[in-house]
Amino acid sequence: MGTCCSSCRDTSERYDLIIIGGGSAGFSAAIRANEKGLKTLIINGGLPIGGTCVNVGCVPSKFLVHTARKIYIARQLAQSVNISLQDIVTRMNELVGDLRKRKYIDVLETLINVDYHEGKVQFVDSHTVECECGQKWEAEHFIIATGSRPSVPHIEGLDRVPFDTSQTIMQKTEIPIHLIIIGAGYIGLELGQVYKRLGANVSILEQRNRLGVPEKSGSVLRQKLESEGIKFYLSARIRKVQYDKGIFDVEYEQNGKVKRLEGTTLLVATGRKPNTDHLSLDKAGVETIPSGHIKVNEYLQTTQPHIYAVGDCINTPALVYTAAYEGKVAVDNIAKYGSIKADYTGLPFVVFTEPQVAYCGRLEENENVEEVQLSMEEVPACLASGETNGFIRLLRDKNTDLLVGAEVVSSMAGEVIIPISLAIKHKITAKQITDTMFPYLTYGESFKLGALSFEKDIKQLSCCAG
Repeated sequence: MGTCCSSCRDTSERYDLIIIGGGSAGFSAAIRANEKGLKTLIINGGLPIGGTCVNVGCVPSKFLVHTARKIYIARQLAQSVNISLQDIVTRMNELVGDLRKRKYIDVLETLINVDYHEGKVQFVDSHTVECECGQKWEAEHFIIATGSRPSVPHIEGLDRVPFDTSQTIMQKTEIPIHLIIIGAGYIGLELGQVYKRLGANVSILEQRNRLGVPEKSGSVLRQKLESEGIKFYLSARIRKVQYDKGIFDVEYEQNGKVKRLEGTTLLVATGRKPNTDHLSLDKAGVETIPSGHIKVNEYLQTTQPHIYAVGDCINTPALVYTAAYEGKVAVDNIAKYGSIKADYTGLPFVVFTEPQVAYCGRLEENENVEEVQLSMEEVPACLASGETNGFIRLLRDKNTDLLVGAEVVSSMAGEVIIPISLAIKHKITAKQITDTMFPYLTYGESFKLGALSFEKDIKQLSCCAG
């Protein structure tokens, strides 16, 4: 393991595989390459080792989600709860540092076939990359896994104000007085609820006329978030942003009228963009699509068959688990020379608000697909916990009884969606689900009760009948 600019040699070195990027996708690929005995080099030049998920994404944000939930519950039981955001951020950073060491740095030390260097690189030709310090490396194959970064829209004045992104706001040690969020996707919704529960006033502006989740789920989630005091401004097109004496002034158009909103903190949560603009991909003959994502085929090969791309830098679902999966698929295809197609059948999505929103597969009905929707008030575990807000919605093919899609809103929706995803991926029928014994008083039982609803009225059954 070395740091590029202090350990580079003057002569080029050739590898079986060079992985550009040291995040989830890159490390998954490196672990698989090590197993295959490929002489591999990881070059990481962006975020610290571990990439977005462990450093500025999944790990810190979910730490804040769970911490804010505990504070919210405590405040419901005791009117006054004192918190220190400084202490919370300190503990969050300790967790990030610990996981970065245990799951990346320590793991790297066990990969006997893998070298590691830090530094930004670009392609010289289709088999050579060059570091910013001048060192060059050659490889038979490449995997580009450079991830993504927050996307900042073109809004008048935005480039002249001290706005936050998801990567910077989580390091703030003072609770905002009034947080304005541009974007009602999963990042805006999760962090909006977090900071509301920590004590901020929160307003969310969204250009669409609904939240960035499936429509039925969005209706329930919006009602819950509004009950906690979050204000939504939908169909709001941002026109201009100004900042003066600690106050942001956001001008937006809604229903043909120009309006203004003032706040003390501005979070821009309008999606992410791929980190591909610094790689000189044209010199390698690698093409991108208009969004900047690298163009790949179903085997994750770029327009150069020996160069693969995985994770957020390609236009597949931008999830840490898809990135890790794609890293393994790419290495397997390098070892077998392009025989495995990336398969996203039944891929689950989870938004970690409360209630959580989870979904997978197809969510639209047609003449061959029917749906059932069951309120969580019909699920014994939800009644026992008092968390009855939400529903489970299942869709099946009328002709085959195969499950094709699902949507879940519940405090444990992320757990419930996992077996549903497996059922869709492995072609399990609704009847096979109803014939399976589910533990009583679990949230997972909602899956069986939903499947039973295709044939029976759950209200006419005893608690654990089926």
